[in-house]
Amino acid sequence: MNSTTVSSALANPLASFNNLHKNGDRECLQGPSHYDALSESHLQGIAQYEDLYLITQNRSGHDSGKLYVFRVSPPQQCIFTTHLDVSPSSAALGGNGQAFNHPGGVQLAGKYLFVPVQTEDYNNTRIQVYDVQALTSDNPSIALVNNSLIPDCDDRKIESIGVAFDEANGNYVIVGLQGSDLYFYRTAGSDLSVPVSGGYAFTCKVPEHNDAGPQTINLLYGGDGQLYLVNFAVREKAVVLFTDYAYLYQVTWSEGLGDPASARHFITHGSSTPGVNQPHFRWGSGIHIDETGINLLVTQRVMQEKCYINRFEQKTDGSDADGEPEGIEAIG
Repeated sequence: MNSTTVSSALANPLASFNNLHKNGDRECLQGPSHYDALSESHLQGIAQYEDLYLITQNRSGHDSGKLYVFRVSPPQQCIFTTHLDVSPSSAALGGNGQAFNHPGGVQLAGKYLFVPVQTEDYNNTRIQVYDVQALTSDNPSIALVNNSLIPDCDDRKIESIGVAFDEANGNYVIVGLQGSDLYFYRTAGSDLSVPVSGGYAFTCKVPEHNDAGPQTINLLYGGDGQLYLVNFAVREKAVVLFTDYAYLYQVTWSEGLGDPASARHFITHGSSTPGVNQPHFRWGSGIHIDETGINLLVTQRVMQEKCYINRFEQKTDGSDADGEPEGIEAIG
């Protein structure tokens, strides 16, 4: 297990994506001393910063969400818990103080964590930005850099976001997902305290994958400056039976996505909570890039005394975890 955080650019994203193990490695994170009730505990985002897992929680109906921080290396204990920032749409704007609706799909870019937050009427979305660098210090903390990087996301209900730093242009590319529609934005520069102005740069659709809905998206750059989008999706085969897929797309700026560069079926391994609450490629999914290549992370839907996640790493011997050769699957 490698925990080094490196640039969000990857020399060959397609080769790295195709080299991922099909089977996830199940990890059991030791929960905090206090956790919210089951009905409030939907875990919506996961990311890795150095030797730390960052897991975000919705807590819909409350005025703030939560961030749980776990060690990646054993013992995988929760070392820090904090509230994500209280929504500004509460008392001052006539709200009811229950305005934090975190729909899911976070992403790290360097030391910055990007979190989508919907207003209490669910009609538009803010993108919060947190500096998480101090989480590695003796006194862990996070700092809110911007509570509304993209003001109201043009009055759209964004369900997931992807973020990558464009080294060639010195700014951040941000994409928001609403249904099957993607909206791409650029920051004016590298200063994330400055809100994006002028609306989205272009919009396009995620191609249909039969009944596999695009729950989570993440962005990354290739070494040649090509922008890629990773789409996590699940198919519901029965009430408590899900199958997990991930798609890798090249993004053509101002034009959008073509056919997937690669489509993969992955196998997640469950927790003690059956069915829908097990780790699946829904909102609590994300990518992590280290010197080995791209890794996939997925968390279970709820946290109790423990939190089960799956981690998909790079193969080193040309075979999958069970010893069987693995081909790249075309998903119809």
